[in-house]
Amino acid sequence: MKQIFLSVSLLSSAFCFAQSMERQVVASSGGQSNVSGTQIDWTLGEVVVGTATGSGFTVNEGFHQTFIKITSVDEVEKWDLELYPNPTQDFINLNPKSFTEEYKLRLFDSSGKNLLESNNTGPSKVNLEFLPNGVYILQFIANNQIQTYKIIKSK
Repeated sequence: MKQIFLSVSLLSSAFCFAQSMERQVVASSGGQSNVSGTQIDWTLGEVVVGTATGSGFTVNEGFHQTFIKITSVDEVEKWDLELYPNPTQDFINLNPKSFTEEYKLRLFDSSGKNLLESNNTGPSKVNLEFLPNGVYILQFIANNQIQTYKIIKSK
C-alpha cells in the first residue's frame, strides 16, 4: 500500500511541475503580420486547452482574443416575397409584394447544377414539371443581393 501511495504521489507532483505555461497550438500553419501599426497573429488549427495546477496556483490555458473591433455591419435588405405552393407538384408562384424592380431567378438541383435562369419583374410562375421529385434551391437575385429558398417537388 505504501508503494502505491508513494508512486501516486511522485507521479502527481511530477505532473504538476512538468506543465508548461507557454501557449501551444496544434496547427498546420500560422504566422504574424504587421500592417499600418496593426499586428495580427493567426493560426490554422486548434488551440491546446488545459489546466496546470501547482502549490498555491492554478492556470487555465486556452483561446484568448485580446482585441476585436467591428467598424460597420451592412444590413441586408429582406424583401417581402410570397412563394407558394411549397411543396409543389408542378410549379411555384413567386410574388414580390413590395419589390417592383427587375430581378433574376435561378434554380439549382441538390448537386449545384443550374437548371433554370430567368429575368423577371413583378409576379412570376416557375414551371417545375420537367423535374423529378426532390429538393431544389431557388435564388432570388436583385440589387446585388441573394435570397435563397428551399423548394420541395413531390407528387
